[in-house]
Amino acid sequence: MIGRIARRRVTGVGRATFALPAFLALLSPWHFPVSSDGILAFRTAAALAFEGTFTLPPAGPNQQVHGYILLPAPGGRGLVTVHAPMSALLRAAVLVGARVVPPGMPRGLASDFAINLLGLLAAAATVGPVARLLRFGGASRRTAPWIAAALLGTTFLGPLFLSDFQEPYVVFLVALALERALWARRLPPGRRAGPLLASGLAFSLCLLAKPTSLLLAPALALAVAFPRGRRRLGRDFGLLLAGAAPGIAAFLWLNLVRFGSALELGYSNTLALYGRQRVDVLWTALRLTLLPNRGLVWYAPLVLLVPFGLARAAKGSRRIEALVALLSAGAFFGVNAVWWAWEGGMGWGPRLLAPAVICLAPLLAVKGRAQVAAAVGLATAGLLVNASGYLVDTSRVYERALAANSAPAPLGPVPPVHRRPDGALERFQRPHYVPSWATWLQAPRIFFRLATHGDGADAGGKRSEIPADAALVRLLFCPRSLPASSDTGRILFESAVLTADADVPAAVHLALAAIDFGGPAVESRAFASFMLLNVGRNEEAARLCREGLALSPGREDLRRNLAVAEARLHGPG
Repeated sequence: MIGRIARRRVTGVGRATFALPAFLALLSPWHFPVSSDGILAFRTAAALAFEGTFTLPPAGPNQQVHGYILLPAPGGRGLVTVHAPMSALLRAAVLVGARVVPPGMPRGLASDFAINLLGLLAAAATVGPVARLLRFGGASRRTAPWIAAALLGTTFLGPLFLSDFQEPYVVFLVALALERALWARRLPPGRRAGPLLASGLAFSLCLLAKPTSLLLAPALALAVAFPRGRRRLGRDFGLLLAGAAPGIAAFLWLNLVRFGSALELGYSNTLALYGRQRVDVLWTALRLTLLPNRGLVWYAPLVLLVPFGLARAAKGSRRIEALVALLSAGAFFGVNAVWWAWEGGMGWGPRLLAPAVICLAPLLAVKGRAQVAAAVGLATAGLLVNASGYLVDTSRVYERALAANSAPAPLGPVPPVHRRPDGALERFQRPHYVPSWATWLQAPRIFFRLATHGDGADAGGKRSEIPADAALVRLLFCPRSLPASSDTGRILFESAVLTADADVPAAVHLALAAIDFGGPAVESRAFASFMLLNVGRNEEAARLCREGLALSPGREDLRRNLAVAEARLHGPG
């Protein structure tokens, strides 16, 4: 009996757990995306790994600071990012752990691989909890794992797992918290402790990835309040809170460290902006559901199975599961619908609705051939729509939108923050408000252009950056597919340059780290040697100059830096 159960798990959840990350790995860019959220998370990770602080250097004289992204650091000079710290903590752990690898390109490539692997691991870890949620909704043991894999791989969630946003961690932790709470309600009182503690812990860790995960609390409370067996509400709620206590304590402490107040969530400046910038909630709800720019119907067609799940729950004994799904998904949808940045920024699909989609899992269970056929058809449609999100760097769509001289007018009202001073729509906002510029409509055209004419401005390419298309696409169509430096080293080098005008010691640390992590070999050494001369570390500067000249004998900046270093070391004679 035990052997049959073990084999069944391997053929079901086990195979789906392997298949999803394998599919994502095949389509991964294996290259850092360049969203503003991801870059700030990485810069914070570098500050943590190399200087032990969440504080970023103050902005330089020619740099602009957006108050809804960066806040003044408490009690000192510098800035802190408003984004929740989980992504920065994970990347900092990667940077620290990579020190066991020999310095240079091996260390940088190891760091690149580990950071790209984080999303794949999150996807693999999410399959099991989502499959269990589907089982709670009535799916069979055979179909649940594959519907879970389809939900994670054929909707906009798939490209999100390959991005540098925090939603992959939110999706996993939300699914785990709900699954453990709903599992606990099926158990007798004496066996609920473990699942409830795990549910509380997962919920509290959600806060480290997205403070809006607080919205999950009512759904968890509902699951705990109505167990199938004997009620022991005081004990059960106590276990849930006990599991959440460590994560909540860490969340509050990190808020205190980062912002100077345990109750500051990083949204204070954004909330001040919110009231003046949002549009009518009905328009936003329409954009998040039916319109092609960010509509769930397009980016996650599997949600059309929800009416079947609701009908089944109304007739059976799964009403609590249905209410938990609706309450949690509705909370995430509602806060997104009233938010001024409803679209989630530049990216693929309605990013901020990722937790809502996962919460709906108990209502996406299918039974019977007709519903299974519907699920297969919707998953296939979703894969076709989202395929371009895997293959093509989404920033190409925004580059084309910026370059286009004209476009149809936006459909519906637009928040003032998304308009230019003259009242016209910002060009890079076209994919959010002009239906024909929806990313899933534009990306196939870009891919066709890449395949037939190669990379270039018509395909949304930029000479100064390596595109984040799927690695296979870059190898086939993009001449810049094999960079001479690691992504980690390149971003560390760029961060050092940004920091130089505001914080010389921090710039020195970052420049040396760029060399250690395989950054641009000659440029990193030229810049680092110049910064070392500024702080009087002449011997190190001379060594880096010699290393750089060995790689590029014609670099005049390295020759000048070496001359200055040797003059200081040996004197005029």
